[in-house]
This record gives sequence, structure tokens and C-alpha cells, in this order.
Amino acid sequence: MQYELWKFHPSVNHGNIFDWHVALRDHHDDMEESPKATPTDPPVVARRLAAARNALGLSKAELADQLGIDRSSYTKIEKGSKPLLAPSAFRLYELHGIDMNYIYLGQVGGLPAKLSSKVMSHLKTDLS
Repeated sequence: MQYELWKFHPSVNHGNIFDWHVALRDHHDDMEESPKATPTDPPVVARRLAAARNALGLSKAELADQLGIDRSSYTKIEKGSKPLLAPSAFRLYELHGIDMNYIYLGQVGGLPAKLSSKVMSHLKTDLS
């Protein structure tokens, strides 16, 4: 099973000991919405992409332009109705250091330190 790493981070968990029961319940609730969801599914990637964009302080239009993606296509990507292709994800890495392991697998360890706490904060807000 893949768990979102932000749930393990003390600053996101308000310094409390990690509660496995809450994480398992949250994971189960997420899976009920989409029983076959995987970390690389477009809706799951979209949530991470939106968190990264917000952490960077960019609008959808700004990031679309930076990545060289049509703005309407980017909106579909961030809604989860269209996949983020690897060349665009790699461009995001080149521009901002957003690791493809984060985008496609949810692994926050490769994010730049200045962005990781912001990204985790946005992910937490998104799931609340």
C-alpha cells in the first residue's frame, strides 16, 4: 500500500505522534472514492501538482506557460481529466526542482527543502 508521506511529517501532524488508525482510516476512505486508484492516476497526480503550484505561488496560467502547455490543457491536467506527461513533469523539475518521484509517486523526500513544508501544507488543506 502507498501512503502519502506528508501524514508522517511532525509539522503537518502538529507535532503529535503519528496515529496509524487515522492514517489507515483516511487511506481507506480515499480508496472508497476510487477503489482502483494508484499513485500515478491523473486525479492523484493532479492533487500533488496543484499543491506544488500553490507552494510555488503560481497561478495555473503562469505554470502552464512555464511548462509550455496550453492553458486549457493544464486546467484539465490539474482537474485530473488529462494525464501530466513525463516531458512536462521533467520541465517542472528543471524549473523548480519538483521531483518526478513526488509528482508520480507522492515521495516528498526529493523536494527542495524550502518547498516541502509548503507542499505538505497545501496537500493537508486540500484533503481537509
